[in-house]
Amino acid sequence: MSREDAVRLILIEYLDLHNMSLSEFGRRSTVNKATLSKIMNHKHGKIGVSGYILEHIANAMGITLPELEEKIIEVQAAFQKGEIQQKTYTGKDKLIARISEDIKKLDINELKILHSIILDVDKNTLKSLDIILKNMKNMK
Repeated sequence: MSREDAVRLILIEYLDLHNMSLSEFGRRSTVNKATLSKIMNHKHGKIGVSGYILEHIANAMGITLPELEEKIIEVQAAFQKGEIQQKTYTGKDKLIARISEDIKKLDINELKILHSIILDVDKNTLKSLDIILKNMKNMK
């Protein structure tokens, strides 16, 4: 498996987990949709995907370039062992991913408020946390 194919699989998994379109990811990563489409359609050329593009992809995923490189190596190793499988995500997995993305955007004061609210809410309910985050967004 080529490095570019591993990036493609990582992107597919990320988009699926976060219920995100390629266009939306392009806006977030500042990589134009045409470049992302080339990666997704195996048309990345002989040169492959540049480090510059990979860095923007990593930033959009909320990870560093070395972490993305590590994921690429893991995917390639898993492919060689025949362990690559299409993952299916439950609604709960997607809700957790959305909450995680929303929490990353909060500043320290908002995190303190969220922490105090969570202490008073049913700790086992992800939907409660999701509602709280949506309300905090609407307050801005």
